[in-house]
Amino acid sequence: MTDAAAPLRDPLSKWCGWLMVGAAVLSPVCAWLGPLAFAVLVASVGLLALPSVRMTDADRPALVILFAALIWAAVSTTWTPFHPKHPQDGAIIKLTAELLLYWSAICAARRSDPRLARLAAGILAWGFGVLGLLLVAEAVTGGAIYRAIHVAFYEPIRPDLPWYMCGLKSNATPPSGSTGFAVRS
Repeated sequence: MTDAAAPLRDPLSKWCGWLMVGAAVLSPVCAWLGPLAFAVLVASVGLLALPSVRMTDADRPALVILFAALIWAAVSTTWTPFHPKHPQDGAIIKLTAELLLYWSAICAARRSDPRLARLAAGILAWGFGVLGLLLVAEAVTGGAIYRAIHVAFYEPIRPDLPWYMCGLKSNATPPSGSTGFAVRS
Protein backbone atom coordinates (compact mmCIF):
# COMPACT_ATOMS: atom_id res chain seq x y z
CA MET A 1 0.00 0.00 0.00
CA THR A 2 1.28 3.46 -0.86
CA ASP A 3 0.82 6.76 0.90
CA ALA A 4 -0.47 8.41 -2.30
CA ALA A 5 -4.18 9.05 -2.29
CA ALA A 6 -6.22 7.15 -4.83
CA PRO A 7 -7.73 9.37 -7.52
CA LEU A 8 -11.36 10.16 -6.87
CA ARG A 9 -13.83 8.68 -9.32
CA ASP A 10 -16.24 11.18 -10.77
CA PRO A 11 -19.56 9.41 -11.31
CA LEU A 12 -20.56 11.88 -14.03
CA SER A 13 -17.39 11.42 -16.09
CA LYS A 14 -18.66 8.25 -17.78
CA TRP A 15 -22.06 9.81 -18.45
CA CYS A 16 -20.47 12.95 -19.92
CA GLY A 17 -18.07 10.83 -21.95
CA TRP A 18 -20.88 8.82 -23.50
CA LEU A 19 -22.76 12.05 -24.23
CA MET A 20 -19.70 13.29 -26.12
CA VAL A 21 -19.47 9.99 -28.04
CA GLY A 22 -23.14 10.29 -28.99
CA ALA A 23 -22.67 13.89 -30.09
CA ALA A 24 -19.60 12.88 -32.12
CA VAL A 25 -21.61 10.20 -33.92
CA LEU A 26 -24.52 12.54 -34.67
CA SER A 27 -22.51 15.66 -35.64
CA PRO A 28 -21.52 14.58 -39.18
CA VAL A 29 -25.05 13.31 -39.80
CA CYS A 30 -26.50 16.65 -38.69
CA ALA A 31 -23.95 18.52 -40.78
CA TRP A 32 -25.03 16.71 -43.94
CA LEU A 33 -28.76 16.21 -43.53
CA GLY A 34 -29.69 19.39 -41.73
CA PRO A 35 -27.11 21.88 -40.46
CA LEU A 36 -29.73 23.60 -38.28
CA ALA A 37 -30.00 20.37 -36.30
CA PHE A 38 -26.54 20.94 -34.84
CA ALA A 39 -27.87 23.61 -32.47
CA VAL A 40 -30.53 21.17 -31.32
CA LEU A 41 -27.88 18.48 -30.85
CA VAL A 42 -25.66 20.70 -28.68
CA ALA A 43 -28.68 21.92 -26.70
CA SER A 44 -29.80 18.32 -26.13
CA VAL A 45 -26.32 17.34 -24.95
CA GLY A 46 -26.32 20.39 -22.67
CA LEU A 47 -29.71 19.49 -21.26
CA LEU A 48 -28.63 15.93 -20.54
CA ALA A 49 -25.40 17.21 -18.99
CA LEU A 50 -26.87 19.85 -16.68
CA PRO A 51 -25.62 18.02 -13.55
CA SER A 52 -22.06 18.48 -14.82
CA VAL A 53 -22.14 22.28 -14.77
CA ARG A 54 -19.25 23.68 -12.77
CA MET A 55 -17.97 27.22 -12.63
CA THR A 56 -14.38 27.54 -11.50
CA ASP A 57 -12.24 30.60 -10.88
CA ALA A 58 -10.59 30.09 -14.26
CA ASP A 59 -14.02 30.23 -15.94
CA ARG A 60 -15.04 33.56 -14.44
CA PRO A 61 -13.50 35.88 -17.06
CA ALA A 62 -15.19 33.99 -19.90
CA LEU A 63 -18.49 33.85 -18.03
CA VAL A 64 -18.36 37.57 -17.25
CA ILE A 65 -17.90 38.30 -20.96
CA LEU A 66 -20.72 35.93 -21.92
CA PHE A 67 -23.11 37.41 -19.36
CA ALA A 68 -22.16 40.94 -20.44
CA ALA A 69 -22.95 39.96 -24.04
CA LEU A 70 -26.26 38.51 -22.88
CA ILE A 71 -27.12 41.73 -21.04
CA TRP A 72 -26.14 43.75 -24.11
CA ALA A 73 -28.41 41.55 -26.25
CA ALA A 74 -31.27 42.13 -23.80
CA VAL A 75 -30.74 45.88 -23.88
CA SER A 76 -30.47 45.82 -27.68
CA THR A 77 -33.95 44.37 -27.98
CA THR A 78 -35.41 47.64 -26.69
CA TRP A 79 -34.55 49.55 -29.87
CA THR A 80 -35.01 46.81 -32.43
CA PRO A 81 -37.87 47.21 -34.90
CA PHE A 82 -38.92 43.59 -34.34
CA HIS A 83 -41.04 43.01 -31.29
CA PRO A 84 -42.27 39.45 -30.89
CA LYS A 85 -45.95 38.85 -30.27
CA HIS A 86 -45.28 35.97 -27.90
CA PRO A 87 -42.59 35.79 -25.19
CA GLN A 88 -41.24 32.49 -26.54
CA ASP A 89 -40.41 34.19 -29.84
CA GLY A 90 -38.03 36.65 -28.20
CA ALA A 91 -34.35 36.34 -28.99
CA ILE A 92 -33.22 37.08 -25.45
CA ILE A 93 -35.05 34.07 -24.03
CA LYS A 94 -33.46 31.84 -26.64
CA LEU A 95 -30.02 33.32 -26.03
CA THR A 96 -30.35 32.79 -22.29
CA ALA A 97 -31.30 29.15 -22.78
CA GLU A 98 -28.49 28.68 -25.29
CA LEU A 99 -25.93 30.19 -22.92
CA LEU A 100 -26.93 27.82 -20.13
CA LEU A 101 -27.22 24.71 -22.32
CA TYR A 102 -24.09 25.33 -24.38
CA TRP A 103 -22.09 26.02 -21.20
CA SER A 104 -23.41 22.76 -19.82
CA ALA A 105 -22.21 20.95 -22.97
CA ILE A 106 -18.76 22.56 -22.59
CA CYS A 107 -18.63 21.47 -18.94
CA ALA A 108 -19.62 17.95 -19.98
CA ALA A 109 -16.80 17.85 -22.52
CA ARG A 110 -14.29 18.95 -19.88
CA ARG A 111 -15.62 16.52 -17.31
CA SER A 112 -15.84 13.46 -19.57
CA ASP A 113 -13.71 10.39 -18.98
CA PRO A 114 -10.37 10.78 -20.86
CA ARG A 115 -10.73 7.40 -22.57
CA LEU A 116 -14.23 8.28 -23.81
CA ALA A 117 -13.09 11.77 -24.80
CA ARG A 118 -10.36 10.24 -27.01
CA LEU A 119 -12.95 7.86 -28.47
CA ALA A 120 -15.31 10.78 -29.20
CA ALA A 121 -12.49 12.77 -30.82
CA GLY A 122 -11.59 9.81 -33.03
CA ILE A 123 -15.21 9.25 -34.03
CA LEU A 124 -15.62 12.95 -34.77
CA ALA A 125 -12.45 13.06 -36.90
CA TRP A 126 -13.36 9.94 -38.90
CA GLY A 127 -16.99 11.05 -39.19
CA PHE A 128 -16.08 14.42 -40.66
CA GLY A 129 -13.51 12.74 -42.91
CA VAL A 130 -16.26 10.52 -44.31
CA LEU A 131 -18.50 13.59 -44.58
CA GLY A 132 -15.80 15.32 -46.63
CA LEU A 133 -15.63 12.36 -49.01
CA LEU A 134 -19.41 12.32 -49.23
CA LEU A 135 -19.47 16.03 -50.09
CA VAL A 136 -16.87 15.46 -52.83
CA ALA A 137 -19.07 12.67 -54.22
CA GLU A 138 -22.10 14.95 -54.01
CA ALA A 139 -20.25 17.67 -55.90
CA VAL A 140 -19.25 15.23 -58.65
CA THR A 141 -22.72 13.66 -59.00
CA GLY A 142 -24.68 16.87 -58.62
CA GLY A 143 -26.22 15.91 -55.31
CA ALA A 144 -27.55 12.53 -56.45
CA ILE A 145 -27.13 10.85 -53.04
CA TYR A 146 -28.97 13.58 -51.13
CA ARG A 147 -31.66 13.73 -53.82
CA ALA A 148 -32.16 9.93 -53.65
CA ILE A 149 -32.55 10.05 -49.86
CA HIS A 150 -34.90 13.04 -50.14
CA VAL A 151 -37.08 11.20 -52.68
CA ALA A 152 -37.08 7.98 -50.64
CA PHE A 153 -38.13 9.58 -47.35
CA TYR A 154 -39.89 12.82 -48.26
CA GLU A 155 -40.86 13.90 -51.76
CA PRO A 156 -39.24 14.53 -55.13
CA ILE A 157 -36.99 17.54 -55.32
CA ARG A 158 -36.33 19.62 -58.40
CA PRO A 159 -32.64 19.65 -59.30
CA ASP A 160 -32.91 23.14 -60.86
CA LEU A 161 -34.69 24.73 -57.90
CA PRO A 162 -31.54 26.12 -56.19
CA TRP A 163 -30.47 27.67 -59.49
CA TYR A 164 -33.90 29.22 -59.99
CA MET A 165 -34.11 30.56 -56.43
CA CYS A 166 -30.76 32.32 -56.89
CA GLY A 167 -31.81 33.78 -60.23
CA LEU A 168 -29.11 31.95 -62.17
CA LYS A 169 -31.45 30.06 -64.49
CA SER A 170 -33.88 32.25 -66.40
CA ASN A 171 -35.68 29.49 -68.31
CA ALA A 172 -36.78 27.62 -65.21
CA THR A 173 -40.47 27.60 -64.47
CA PRO A 174 -41.20 28.67 -60.93
CA PRO A 175 -42.77 26.09 -58.64
CA SER A 176 -46.36 26.73 -57.68
CA GLY A 177 -46.58 29.06 -54.73
CA SER A 178 -42.91 30.00 -54.96
CA THR A 179 -41.66 33.07 -53.17
CA GLY A 180 -38.20 32.96 -54.70
CA PHE A 181 -36.11 35.74 -56.12
CA ALA A 182 -37.22 37.42 -59.30
CA VAL A 183 -35.54 35.98 -62.37
CA ARG A 184 -34.04 38.48 -64.75
CA SER A 185 -33.53 37.64 -68.39
